[in-house]
Amino acid sequence: MNKYENLGFTTIVTDDKLKIEIPIDNLVTAFEFSPNNIGEVQLKKDCEKLLADFVAKHILQECDQETGDTYISNAIDQVFDLILEGYENGDGFIIETEQD
Repeated sequence: MNKYENLGFTTIVTDDKLKIEIPIDNLVTAFEFSPNNIGEVQLKKDCEKLLADFVAKHILQECDQETGDTYISNAIDQVFDLILEGYENGDGFIIETEQD
Protein backbone atom coordinates (compact mmCIF):
# COMPACT_ATOMS: atom_id res chain seq x y z
CA MET A 1 0.00 0.00 0.00
CA ASN A 2 1.31 3.44 -0.94
CA LYS A 3 -0.05 6.62 0.61
CA TYR A 4 0.48 10.19 -0.55
CA GLU A 5 -0.63 13.37 1.24
CA ASN A 6 -0.68 17.01 0.20
CA LEU A 7 -2.71 20.01 1.34
CA GLY A 8 -5.10 17.89 3.39
CA PHE A 9 -5.84 15.45 0.57
CA THR A 10 -4.73 11.81 0.66
CA THR A 11 -4.40 9.21 -2.07
CA ILE A 12 -3.95 5.55 -1.21
CA VAL A 13 -3.03 2.75 -3.61
CA THR A 14 -4.05 -0.74 -2.50
CA ASP A 15 -3.76 -4.01 -4.44
CA ASP A 16 -6.91 -3.25 -6.44
CA LYS A 17 -7.93 0.39 -5.84
CA LEU A 18 -6.79 3.97 -5.97
CA LYS A 19 -8.61 5.81 -3.19
CA ILE A 20 -8.90 9.55 -2.79
CA GLU A 21 -9.68 10.69 0.72
CA ILE A 22 -10.56 14.18 1.82
CA PRO A 23 -11.42 14.70 5.47
CA ILE A 24 -14.62 16.75 5.60
CA ASP A 25 -12.93 19.35 7.81
CA ASN A 26 -10.29 19.82 5.11
CA LEU A 27 -12.98 20.11 2.43
CA VAL A 28 -14.70 22.84 4.45
CA THR A 29 -11.39 24.68 4.87
CA ALA A 30 -10.67 24.37 1.14
CA PHE A 31 -14.13 25.81 0.37
CA GLU A 32 -13.72 28.70 2.79
CA PHE A 33 -10.28 29.61 1.42
CA SER A 34 -11.06 28.92 -2.24
CA PRO A 35 -9.66 31.65 -4.50
CA ASN A 36 -13.19 32.05 -5.90
CA ASN A 37 -14.65 32.59 -2.43
CA ILE A 38 -12.93 35.69 -1.17
CA GLY A 39 -14.79 35.75 2.15
CA GLU A 40 -18.09 36.21 0.34
CA VAL A 41 -19.87 33.11 1.68
CA GLN A 42 -19.55 30.82 4.68
CA LEU A 43 -20.87 27.35 5.29
CA LYS A 44 -23.93 27.20 7.56
CA LYS A 45 -23.39 25.62 10.95
CA ASP A 46 -23.58 21.80 10.96
CA CYS A 47 -23.77 21.59 7.15
CA GLU A 48 -20.33 20.06 6.57
CA LYS A 49 -21.73 16.70 5.45
CA LEU A 50 -24.10 18.41 3.01
CA LEU A 51 -21.11 20.12 1.40
CA ALA A 52 -19.25 16.78 1.22
CA ASP A 53 -22.28 15.08 -0.37
CA PHE A 54 -22.58 17.89 -2.91
CA VAL A 55 -18.89 17.66 -3.87
CA ALA A 56 -18.93 13.84 -4.00
CA LYS A 57 -21.92 13.88 -6.35
CA HIS A 58 -20.82 16.69 -8.62
CA ILE A 59 -17.21 15.65 -9.26
CA LEU A 60 -18.72 12.59 -10.93
CA GLN A 61 -21.72 14.22 -12.64
CA GLU A 62 -20.82 17.73 -13.69
CA CYS A 63 -19.08 18.15 -17.02
CA ASP A 64 -16.64 20.53 -18.61
CA GLN A 65 -18.72 22.57 -21.09
CA GLU A 66 -16.12 22.26 -23.87
CA THR A 67 -15.18 18.57 -23.60
CA GLY A 68 -18.13 16.90 -21.89
CA ASP A 69 -15.71 15.20 -19.48
CA THR A 70 -16.58 14.97 -15.81
CA TYR A 71 -14.39 16.98 -13.46
CA ILE A 72 -12.78 13.85 -12.01
CA SER A 73 -12.04 12.29 -15.42
CA ASN A 74 -10.60 15.61 -16.58
CA ALA A 75 -8.24 15.69 -13.60
CA ILE A 76 -7.12 12.10 -14.25
CA ASP A 77 -6.59 12.82 -17.97
CA GLN A 78 -4.36 15.76 -17.04
CA VAL A 79 -2.21 13.42 -14.94
CA PHE A 80 -2.05 10.92 -17.83
CA ASP A 81 -0.80 13.79 -20.01
CA LEU A 82 2.27 14.06 -17.75
CA ILE A 83 3.29 10.61 -18.96
CA LEU A 84 2.20 11.02 -22.58
CA GLU A 85 4.00 14.36 -22.97
CA GLY A 86 7.20 12.99 -21.43
CA TYR A 87 7.09 15.13 -18.27
CA GLU A 88 7.00 12.02 -16.10
CA ASN A 89 9.01 8.93 -17.03
CA GLY A 90 6.67 5.97 -17.37
CA ASP A 91 9.42 3.50 -18.29
CA GLY A 92 8.53 1.31 -15.34
CA PHE A 93 4.92 0.76 -16.38
CA ILE A 94 4.32 1.64 -20.05
CA ILE A 95 5.44 0.19 -23.39
CA GLU A 96 5.44 2.35 -26.49
CA THR A 97 3.72 0.65 -29.42
CA GLU A 98 5.00 0.88 -32.96
CA GLN A 99 2.95 3.03 -35.31
CA ASP A 100 2.69 1.97 -38.96
